[in-house]
Amino acid sequence: MSEDRDRGRFDAIDDADRLRRPAVVQRLTFDELALPGPAFRDTRHLVPIESVRAGDEQVFAARGQRGSGEPVIDLDPLADHPSVRSVVASTTVRARRPLPQVDELLLFGQTVVPDSETLRNLPGLEQLWAGWAPGGPFDVAALPDGLRALGVCRHNLPAGSEAAPRFAELTRFAGLRHLALNHCWPGDSVAPLAGLPALVRLRADAPSGWSALRACPALEDVSAIGPRMANLRALRTWTRLRTLTLTGASVRALAGMEAFAALERLRLVMLTVTDLAPLTGLPRLADVELVGLQRVPDLAPLGTLPSLRRLVVARAGGEYRDIVHVDSLRPLAAAQALEEVVLTGTVVDDGDLAPLAELPALRRVVAFGEVSDAVAALRRARPDIDVTWHGAGAPPGERVGAVLLRPPLDGMPRWWIREDLTALFGVSTNAAAEARLRAALASEDRALLARLSFDTEADAVHVDGEREDDLRAVARAIGRLVRPGADETR
Repeated sequence: MSEDRDRGRFDAIDDADRLRRPAVVQRLTFDELALPGPAFRDTRHLVPIESVRAGDEQVFAARGQRGSGEPVIDLDPLADHPSVRSVVASTTVRARRPLPQVDELLLFGQTVVPDSETLRNLPGLEQLWAGWAPGGPFDVAALPDGLRALGVCRHNLPAGSEAAPRFAELTRFAGLRHLALNHCWPGDSVAPLAGLPALVRLRADAPSGWSALRACPALEDVSAIGPRMANLRALRTWTRLRTLTLTGASVRALAGMEAFAALERLRLVMLTVTDLAPLTGLPRLADVELVGLQRVPDLAPLGTLPSLRRLVVARAGGEYRDIVHVDSLRPLAAAQALEEVVLTGTVVDDGDLAPLAELPALRRVVAFGEVSDAVAALRRARPDIDVTWHGAGAPPGERVGAVLLRPPLDGMPRWWIREDLTALFGVSTNAAAEARLRAALASEDRALLARLSFDTEADAVHVDGEREDDLRAVARAIGRLVRPGADETR
């Protein structure tokens, strides 16, 4: 087996491979494991703990091919290798001797947090990644006070109480600078984290309590996953913030973001905001991603960003109804620093790409929709720009008023409609939209309602039936329920 191949397999290695060292040793970092995405990383360049030598700084305690948690690997031999400061583990590890030199423990997904005695024998631990660990609560009290970076799942932390709410135990780590909280529950709050004023980086999917984090002015990198906050006014103290990710429909306005003068990178995913005005003039904002923002047709505020170099506007799903629309690219003509514009599943309603030709730094464009002539014109005007174009394709059905009526398909031998009706009806959930539609149909034609089937999910109302005329009647009923001023074409 070649050196290149012997550990290119992520978390498990064969017994025979434990004594094979990689030709090139590369260290895995806490920051790499903290990235969104798969819970495993390539381990081909890590040194198996069984092959440790003097001078090694990181070792890999790997599970075998037989199953999770086996074999249990003893860390005690590392006492004879004081150069080893980092342990990567994909199996259960234990220490029964003090290992004061180990300052980093990185656990792959499905690797349990070590027992209390092991944690107490790592008194110099500064970084613990257990961001996808299974099992129940571990002994947080066994961790040293000097912890500076922690990735952990909600289910691995002790339950809270009225006197000490969940996550309050983390405030013991006064020097904690990087925290990732995963798998939080709908009732969880990040408010106790206000007791961590040294925090610089935070990723959390607890929905509540975000306004309390105005007490954390040192924050520079925040990923708020599904936060329940109407706007960001309470967080104007985040004046050092450089990177921000916001996801979820609860954020309805960006008010307060005008205070983020240091912001360099912004990613907004599936927000219900309608106005980008708070971004106007932010001096350092260079990288903007707008994903699944169906209600922000006006890009004018982005044209005021003097440092904007990269803009991505993308749909969040792969269905036709997920296509995003923007009015025009004309406002971007003032963004003279732009180098890259990516429109993925995004239609420019005026069909005009000419404003991009006037951007001197532009080097890459990805366009979408029926803009073949505009793409050809841009290529002629600026042959130095790498232009990629993807057509939108035909609609997967007939537009009837505000919705697409879909014909029977393989696996769906009925006529059907599947649409996000929240904006059209002016309600917060598709469950509420379905209830409103059912009530309207019941008042108009109970027999029709009885012939229909509903299978609504969070992202869309789904209704189907055997007869085309029944579904056309449903489409007309939806049209009558559309709130005044709603855009029925998107």
